[in-house]
Amino acid sequence: WWGSVFLINVPVAALALAGGLWLFPGSNERTTDRIDLISVVISMAAVMLAVFGLQEIADQGFSLTYALSIGAGIVLGAWFIRRQRRIDNPLLDLDLFAVRILRLMTIFFVLSGPAFMAVDFVLIQYLQLVRGVSTGTLGLILTAPGIAAILATALTPALTRRFTPATVMAAAIGTGVLGTVVILTALTVFPAIALFAVGMTVVSFGMSPAM
Repeated sequence: WWGSVFLINVPVAALALAGGLWLFPGSNERTTDRIDLISVVISMAAVMLAVFGLQEIADQGFSLTYALSIGAGIVLGAWFIRRQRRIDNPLLDLDLFAVRILRLMTIFFVLSGPAFMAVDFVLIQYLQLVRGVSTGTLGLILTAPGIAAILATALTPALTRRFTPATVMAAAIGTGVLGTVVILTALTVFPAIALFAVGMTVVSFGMSPAM
């Protein structure tokens, strides 16, 4: 069964859960605030309806049913935002977006999402289906970007103590752009597998500090 590949997450999650219960500090403090379950349901329904409509249109073509699904998701999203402005304990405090750096980071995450999707899905399928890279070889290639992401994440706190966050962010995003140029070069000029691996690793290293 192809879905069995996801079972590797089960022991990892179980280990993380057990380790968290053992290692994380406990607290006797309790808040009187409660999660607004209505907001939870509205937000989940909005995302699911919108994603379902978009996916089915991409797969099956335009249909009024799928368009209505997207429209319903948008309406629920607007209701969610309206509700967050009115309740005392919102699920998402919209006042946070008055902070300039948070607005900028939100824009960064939204724009970088398609870039990561392209690398994670389109480029990997290209290497397998067009270039004929075996699954095992591709798995080994992808360990390099994974290691780069871990290293960059671990280095970020030290770098922000030595340099301003703006400098670190600018350098990191610039590194990510450089990696993208390497990938584009591999796609159009010099289609070497090693060059793809280098580009993906540089992108992963550059984008991780922002994350």
